[in-house]
Amino acid sequence: MRSISKFFAPVVTTIFVLIVSCFKPLPVFAQKVQLGYEGGITSGSVDSNASLEYREVCFITGEPIVFSGTVTVKKTTRQDTVNATYTYNLKNIDKSASLIRSISYNIKTVETKDGQVVEEVSLLRNPSETIRINNDTYVLRNYEFSYSRLVDKKPAIDYFAGSMWGKKTYQIGNVNNGGTITVEMTGKTFGYDQYWGNTETCILNYEIKSERRTGDAYDRWGGRAQVTVSSSAVEDIKFVGNIPEQISFQGGYVKTHSNSSILEYFCSLPEFDSKGISTYRMIETRDSLKLEAFPQQTRLPVYDLSYLRGHWAENEIKMLYSLGVFNNNEKEFNPEEFMTRAEFVAALVEAFGEDPVDSSPTAKTTASRSSRTIRSREKVEEIISPYADIPVDHKYFSQIDKAHKKGLILGRGQEIFAPEDKITLAEVVVVFIRALGLEELAPNPYAITPFKDDASIPTYARNAIYVADRIGLIKGDDKGYIRCDEKITKARAATLISNFITYMREGIRKDYRERVIGYN
Repeated sequence: MRSISKFFAPVVTTIFVLIVSCFKPLPVFAQKVQLGYEGGITSGSVDSNASLEYREVCFITGEPIVFSGTVTVKKTTRQDTVNATYTYNLKNIDKSASLIRSISYNIKTVETKDGQVVEEVSLLRNPSETIRINNDTYVLRNYEFSYSRLVDKKPAIDYFAGSMWGKKTYQIGNVNNGGTITVEMTGKTFGYDQYWGNTETCILNYEIKSERRTGDAYDRWGGRAQVTVSSSAVEDIKFVGNIPEQISFQGGYVKTHSNSSILEYFCSLPEFDSKGISTYRMIETRDSLKLEAFPQQTRLPVYDLSYLRGHWAENEIKMLYSLGVFNNNEKEFNPEEFMTRAEFVAALVEAFGEDPVDSSPTAKTTASRSSRTIRSREKVEEIISPYADIPVDHKYFSQIDKAHKKGLILGRGQEIFAPEDKITLAEVVVVFIRALGLEELAPNPYAITPFKDDASIPTYARNAIYVADRIGLIKGDDKGYIRCDEKITKARAATLISNFITYMREGIRKDYRERVIGYN
């Protein structure tokens, strides 16, 4: 049996980058959500010059006060630096309270030699913030802040994690009292971003210290709070049937883009007496807030696959055709036909949800390899296939070339891809886990799976099979066997790719959101 180890050899690549003659950003992912740095939630994605509904909880008076209103974000980009200004206009009518804030950040990114990105955030200039609650005014006099995060780019998804620290000092102004309040914050953020959805979760811990004069008394108190916020964007897919019988198609799939944010907080703050002086009794409070954006729906095209009616993979095949993952002539689709390596790679690249782009040139290594020349006013460039058996006019050249550049595939050695070879379950699962970048979830040095034929799993696929089972991408048959050397039919491939898309839309979000914030 030919070795396929090189088919899965690791290559560090960047999904956002297309090599043409220089590095250019490739905008392929869904609308990104962003929480900002103040511990609040928004109703949608934070883009340049966007104004969004916004909420946050303030603890500086010794009780939690929910502020609602809008946040406007203005961004300018220059090379590897982004300047972002967040302007908040918030109120709480019941407390006769308002919060006006403007903060500008300098966001600098540096790409490391292995393709990761380090992001450093600092204050661009002195921020302004004024909070009015009843007769008291709190004016921000000093703000220290730093935030850093690491973005790890994988073929189908980007992961990130960051650490945050800040300290605000407010001056209290009133005819009868005055003083200062300091709020020190430490936090961590983590999340992911990919075409089918993204999630950002942040856990912030606050220490509040107040020193102020109230009438003839001088009062000191301290408290603490924890705020957990999470925002998600997701692309949902549902089949919607038609009610009339006399219509040319029974129904079709609808893709829905939705944003939602949730905030949970806990605080332990002192009780105050009738004169507003703190006591030794601490009051604990828990509550939550939620914001959702109006969903955006898109009807997907419908294909005539009536001959599949009653087939066990009918729904999955129809969905993948509507999504464009399968794009061959639907009349020629045979669900019981084995899927080739070229067909599978092409379908998986389409499942990533990327916009179609021209293939980029690859460094020429042999004069015998197929190539073509692209001419434009600015330059002449030669497109060269990474494989000797994949000419540039091959039906799936664009997808195979793209998968090669992302490190998903490298062929079977000696510049051979073997496009017509039938793909096995083991190969499919390895590519799935490589796309997700989750190889490290397998135990070291040797993973043992729960399948009865564990001993027959090839070495190159053992860790991937273990991880895929752990995250729910695959399962064994009714007798407990995985049979990873079996060739995959197109119907089986449809269910596997459908499971992969479902995991990207729903499964991964559970680990980043439901496990952390108790979201329902």
